[in-house]
Amino acid sequence: MIDRLQAFLGIPHPISPKINIYSPTIKEIGQIGHINYMVNVQLSLFNKRTILLELFKISEEIYTQISNENDYDVLIDHPDIRNNIANALSFFVKDEVSYRTDTQSFVVSNEEFINKDNYLLITSIIKKLNGINEDISISSTSHTKPTNSRAAKMLEKIQSFEKKTASNDEGLELKDICSILCIAPDNGINIHNIGDLTVFQVFEQYERMTKKDEFNRALPIWANGHWNEKNKFPEWLVRTKI
Repeated sequence: MIDRLQAFLGIPHPISPKINIYSPTIKEIGQIGHINYMVNVQLSLFNKRTILLELFKISEEIYTQISNENDYDVLIDHPDIRNNIANALSFFVKDEVSYRTDTQSFVVSNEEFINKDNYLLITSIIKKLNGINEDISISSTSHTKPTNSRAAKMLEKIQSFEKKTASNDEGLELKDICSILCIAPDNGINIHNIGDLTVFQVFEQYERMTKKDEFNRALPIWANGHWNEKNKFPEWLVRTKI
């Protein structure tokens, strides 16, 4: 769905000549706060179960009545929810996103951006550009202090969302991954420039570094004849999963 080379170089994904979806930089995430970033991600994925049950806390009984309905139809039916979604999407396109009731679509500068027919495609692009997959954890807010009332209200609700998106057993926060990359040798990344990297680049580099570290640790064991041949030898010259 995305050009992995363009994402690796920090080039936004074009939806049209006027609309691009960006992988936000670490600095941009820091400027709005990590919790607010997570809220933006969640709202932009159009998952009605996550948004309604975990963010807006409707009851399971009410949700059951609409569980079989299309996610997009359900979410745009609520002005407050669709306005929040529009604001969240604005962060990823770096432009104002608004909702048009006559076309039931989200628009950027009067150009249609998201509708019922393409919303799954757009959410897939947003996931990939934000490093969301089965192997990369994008955050943990378990020790994060809310920075404003909106963040405080969302904090508890974000916890369960993170459990679904995060599979890193070490429970590393985005900050920790950035810190690890800053002290990793020979990659040119440091505390002064990591803010300019996109979140996609950070997770891609972290995954590659992890694979190389596994290889470096295993190599002397193999060289000394102690490697169990039943175990697959780790390789780092492979395709990344992100």
